[in-house]
Amino acid sequence: MGLFDTYVQEVGELRESVRQSIAALEACSDSSQRAAEYRRAQGLLEEAEETIQAMRLQANATERPKVSEYEKELATWKSDIDDAKYSSEHKSLLGGASGMEMLDVTSDDHRARLAHSTQKINRGSTYIQQAQEIAEDTLDLGVNSMAELKRQEEVMEGGIRKVGGMNERLSEAQRVMRQISRTLVQNKLMLIGIIMLLLLAMGIIIYLKFLW
Repeated sequence: MGLFDTYVQEVGELRESVRQSIAALEACSDSSQRAAEYRRAQGLLEEAEETIQAMRLQANATERPKVSEYEKELATWKSDIDDAKYSSEHKSLLGGASGMEMLDVTSDDHRARLAHSTQKINRGSTYIQQAQEIAEDTLDLGVNSMAELKRQEEVMEGGIRKVGGMNERLSEAQRVMRQISRTLVQNKLMLIGIIMLLLLAMGIIIYLKFLW
């Protein structure tokens, strides 16, 4: 079993522990028990977050989508734990209250709702900030990729120009070789003509010599 698979197993165990903690938190009627269970749940969340962050560092290209799913699941756990705490507090506040006590319950209920909403808004702001950072990183990557493509295009254009220059030099060399070849043929014909003239002159001289 690889390190990543070990992390997957740990997240599965933490998932089950978080579910049990949420159920226990919803069932709490005593404030001290509720606070203790909430602290336990937060500790599980911190452990899960550290494990998922370690997974992110170890994950390869095919494993990263699974890590993203775990990160979304972690956010759901956080929301479920807060909802369970709020539900438990709400039930406890409403249990046995009457008259003036009901006014206090309502006030406490509003404060609990406000605190719960504030936590959700803070989480939403964190997610927006993370999304903005990811978008900025993606934009930087795109700009760098465009710059690299532009550089490669310039290199290719330079290579094409060099090939064009080589073709021109090859054409010039072929033209010179044709000129040299024609000159050699002309010189060869002239040499043959001179030899023929010399042979003809020698024949005439020998013929005249016999006549005399």
